Amino acid sequence: MYYEVIDDFIPKIDQDRILNIIGEENFPWAYNHCTIYGVNSKPQMVHSFVHDGKFDFMGDQNLFQFIKGVLPFPEWDTHKLLRCKFNLNLALRDTKIITPHVDGTSQFKDGVVYLYYVEDSDGPTRIWPSIDDWNEEKNIIKKFFPAKVQPKKGRIVKMSHLTWHTSDIPRKFKRRIVGNFLFVK
Repeated sequence: MYYEVIDDFIPKIDQDRILNIIGEENFPWAYNHCTIYGVNSKPQMVHSFVHDGKFDFMGDQNLFQFIKGVLPFPEWDTHKLLRCKFNLNLALRDTKIITPHVDGTSQFKDGVVYLYYVEDSDGPTRIWPSIDDWNEEKNIIKKFFPAKVQPKKGRIVKMSHLTWHTSDIPRKFKRRIVGNFLFVK
């Protein structure tokens, strides 16, 4: 599987419920100095429910159960949830592409990543078939042009845990909120 995009993955009423909770002005976010650990990336806000397979202190159990109930990923029953978090990226002036990464490691034989877009925004997710030609110094891909998936409320992207991708910051919208779910076997 390279990647799959599904629009309106859940009914609009549930899309609105998620947006009304996570997009609310008083929703608790934590500052994270980087988007991807260990590489040069941009800061973002994060609300984590599950980290390294354990429930995170930041997450609300009731809200997590609600999200689990409205996002019918088949992997809830077949895989271990290694990570569940929501990222909030704010508009920044820096126009460099965030360094591509994979969400899982090869220690897991099977893994699936879901990205759930909470609201319409810009700052596409870029997905590469290979990362061999990434030139971080020049911030370009020399050979492959990435697929771009625009953030759209209710849209999900499903991909392997070893798919190279990156988020991007919004430039026209004030924010970009994306749920990130990593299931592994």
